[in-house]
Amino acid sequence: MPRSSCATYHVSSDWSHVSCLPLPDYGAAFNKAGSATMRHHPVFSEYTPWLGTWPSTPLGVDFLGFRFEFKSYCNWAYMIQSAAYAIRAGLCSMLARRVQPGDQVQMSWPLISEEYFEYIDIMTAVLEFANAQRRRPFVLVELGAGYGHWSFTALAALRQKAPRAQYQMVLVDVLDTLEPVVARLATANNARGGSIHFHAGAVTDSGNLSRAQQKNAQRNARTYAGVWKAARSNVSVTALTLDELLAQYSLPHCIDLLDVDIQGGEFGLLSERTVRAITPRVRRVHIGLHSTKREAIDALVRAFGGSGWNKGWHFDKGVGATPFGSVRFADGVMSWQNPNATWCA
Repeated sequence: MPRSSCATYHVSSDWSHVSCLPLPDYGAAFNKAGSATMRHHPVFSEYTPWLGTWPSTPLGVDFLGFRFEFKSYCNWAYMIQSAAYAIRAGLCSMLARRVQPGDQVQMSWPLISEEYFEYIDIMTAVLEFANAQRRRPFVLVELGAGYGHWSFTALAALRQKAPRAQYQMVLVDVLDTLEPVVARLATANNARGGSIHFHAGAVTDSGNLSRAQQKNAQRNARTYAGVWKAARSNVSVTALTLDELLAQYSLPHCIDLLDVDIQGGEFGLLSERTVRAITPRVRRVHIGLHSTKREAIDALVRAFGGSGWNKGWHFDKGVGATPFGSVRFADGVMSWQNPNATWCA
């Protein structure tokens, strides 16, 4: 189609093409198999998919309006797993090739795939915060943050539901050279000064790293320097406890979401002791699972269940049945809601 033929490029609901014509139904949900026999999760009806001007390279925009850098968002580790990461694959492989800087683009809601469930948790946490008209800041802690995808996703959601709200977000990663990447994205997304904090290091139950943990952290730092296209680090990884992290950044008592994606470290961190400690102040937890060992999974269930939390999602690695059809998970997914924190204003 000639470039001048579209006043606005509309992304199809199955993310296969763009069209000059508006879509008849933004609520139709597609999984990788292309099924349209379902609706999106209800939280999507509370938001509006992004409509705006496509930016110049190296930036792109996702369906909520998060401005990202292509080299990190579309990195090879995601692109070789296009079924699990169909959301990124659709944007990186289709949309980025069909629109140009300056084009007007109307996004669709995402394909149903592994990250869909994390978007639901982020958007629900923001919606609950906005609906309660809380006077405190929205607070998110992202462990294993990389370039801060989920923190900036929450910021985009806040812009829709509570644009005047204050917020505090702490992004933790073992790769210290990601700090300038996060700073660039904070600028690109017009984050308020002093609201986005990057912490280089690890968070453990004990606040220390064993020799094996130190070796694993250094290996992860080397690996993800390549994945995120960041400079390599020669700095030894240090650790602290979750309580120490929250105190260091003077976070408010109430944490709306704790997002944990720490490559297997979740099982050591989220012990019964740690879960008891966070129960008075954390409202939601989303966890990337990096093991299918039953004893490890069961220990997480005991830790949260024993403190009265309600399980949201739980899908192990592989192909699993979900309320939105079969989905391939590169990692597992588990999330919890804390009914004991409903008083937390």
